[in-house]
Amino acid sequence: MSEVFDERMAIKMSLIAIEKEKMRLDDRRKEMIERLREMDEEDAKVVMEQVKEEVRPTITPKEIAESVYQIILTLNGGEAVLLDDVFNVLTEQYKGVDQASLRDSLLNVLTKDKRIKKARRGFYHIKG
Repeated sequence: MSEVFDERMAIKMSLIAIEKEKMRLDDRRKEMIERLREMDEEDAKVVMEQVKEEVRPTITPKEIAESVYQIILTLNGGEAVLLDDVFNVLTEQYKGVDQASLRDSLLNVLTKDKRIKKARRGFYHIKG
């Protein structure tokens, strides 16, 4: 009888040990799932930052000035061109750039570029 009791106790102890191991593994599984979730969030942030960088390339004022000069030459042979027409062509050229900052840069370039002159309100032409 003692043998049966010892075997029964051994089986019960094994079951208890298995349950403890099962709980430990379940906790470990939850930790790993949480870590994967955190890694996915970090990856998503990195991807979003890369997308933002791709969508909003930077343009130097020199590039804008050269583009504006070429646009005025192309649209009206250097004669007076409406600012909105120039802006529309620029937005097509530089898709994905923030339009407000592009407009600000355009106005800044127009006031500083020595090759471009204001003809009348809203119109610009190439100095000649």
